[in-house]
Amino acid sequence: MTNLLFTTYSSALTGTVGFGTNINLDCTNGYVTAVKHNFANGVQITTGTGTPEAAVTAPVGSAFLRSDGSTNTTLYVKQTGAGNTGWVGMGSGGTALTISTQAGTTYTLAVGDNGSLIRFTSATAVTVTIPSTLSVGFSCACAQYGAGQITFAAGVGSTVNSYLAQMRTAGQYGEVSVVCVAAATYLLAGSLTA
Repeated sequence: MTNLLFTTYSSALTGTVGFGTNINLDCTNGYVTAVKHNFANGVQITTGTGTPEAAVTAPVGSAFLRSDGSTNTTLYVKQTGAGNTGWVGMGSGGTALTISTQAGTTYTLAVGDNGSLIRFTSATAVTVTIPSTLSVGFSCACAQYGAGQITFAAGVGSTVNSYLAQMRTAGQYGEVSVVCVAAATYLLAGSLTA
């Protein structure tokens, strides 16, 4: 067993304090604001504030503990990619559904939409693009809340399947589920029309 040596730092400490090669503490005014632990296989456990998506670079399998998170945004797991994207907020089964609203006429589904309901409120037609980059098991619901009918479009490299090749919402308040059933392959189900 190795003994750890702890040092008392002044309240003016700001920056990164390293403990060997595997643990770093980010400090501001003497307080630890983030902790990062690197495992031998490269996987990391990191703490901090805000979403790690587009902000924290880590390998797949890493975890991010968000101190200012709420339902489904306190624990993130890096599920895809090699850079700073591919983080997914993890729910705890039985938690409240995340609901977001999109007012524009175009939208591309993103990793952060997993497990959510997206309300589209546009008065004119909406195109929702389904990219090839979402993980198997990704699932969200899209609802037409405005008069603008939603058309689902396959992104580059994506295959989107639905009953009778129907790719548009049937009308206002119609809801469609989008599920990634295999790599870059999606199933649409719900209130659809040709």
